[in-house]
Amino acid sequence: MAREDPSLAQTDFTGLLEAPDLHIGAREFVRQSAATFVGQEVCLFVTYVPGNQLLPGAIAMVAALAASGQTVVVCCAVDDLGFSIDLAGLDGAAFIVKQKNGGYDFAVWAAILAKLPELWSAKRLFFVNDSILGPLDGFDRTLERLRASNADFLALTESFEHRHHTQSYFFVLQNKAMSSAAVRTFWRQVRVEQTKLAVIKKYELGLLNHMRDVAGLEVEVLFSYDFLFPGTDWSAIKIQNPTHNLWEHLISSGFPFVKAELLFVNPLGINIAHWPPIVALRGGDVQMFKKHLAKMRETRGSSGSGGRQEKWKFLRRMIGDKAFREILEAWSVSGKPRR
Repeated sequence: MAREDPSLAQTDFTGLLEAPDLHIGAREFVRQSAATFVGQEVCLFVTYVPGNQLLPGAIAMVAALAASGQTVVVCCAVDDLGFSIDLAGLDGAAFIVKQKNGGYDFAVWAAILAKLPELWSAKRLFFVNDSILGPLDGFDRTLERLRASNADFLALTESFEHRHHTQSYFFVLQNKAMSSAAVRTFWRQVRVEQTKLAVIKKYELGLLNHMRDVAGLEVEVLFSYDFLFPGTDWSAIKIQNPTHNLWEHLISSGFPFVKAELLFVNPLGINIAHWPPIVALRGGDVQMFKKHLAKMRETRGSSGSGGRQEKWKFLRRMIGDKAFREILEAWSVSGKPRR
């Protein structure tokens, strides 16, 4: 993880955002709209930008979120603040913030909420990262279900690894959550962590508990195991990662995304050879998916096929299922390695 430059805290940055309580390095607004947040749907979308251009999947996600009526705040984690970000395809973004890479998603979300407290005047807040590709044709229906829900905290999928929790690549706060002091306390307490595993243990694993048990919010998981397997005993498969192990069943149930890491690394060696026709059948842009994966190969090295997949299998045999699942959970926090 990139460490804060001590000199940053001593400098008056014109146009830069500072969040010293989070120990996050400097940020700047690349675009700042006059749009109001009051009564609106707002999405805080976090993405890693290698070089000066967002990956194709991130650009497509911003466009889809904006087309759905959301005010989109794009939070770009960059390795070098000196690079100018190519804004092609980002016309739908109301705000674009560039931040020195080194903060994980929860820290970025927390810092934006601290800098822009007027976000709490929104009707609902979407928290989304770039670890998912899509959307597929279930997106509109998913948004309809979110908007019709009486719940205060909503997530798309749940996991029982370590303990019951909601997966954090896409979740929503609305209704009572928008005025809850306990919810704001959760975000004020977020700090930059040194590892993804620490992020998982402190924030992702604790998010559901805090929202439900501490803040007293009503919770709904749209693609819960009960929703996916109604009237059946699914206890034997609950320790699996649904976005990997159940990817095809999720899509057939209206889930509008595919995890990029599943297609890029496929650490469990799941049969995904037929993903292009499945994505096409569900209205997805297969060519965009392929371009995104090609860009991942350019910026992160070879994909998960072949030798790399064998290394994952070997690692699983060496360290055991429990430790291996912890590694997979670390990858699930976001779709890219941040230093």
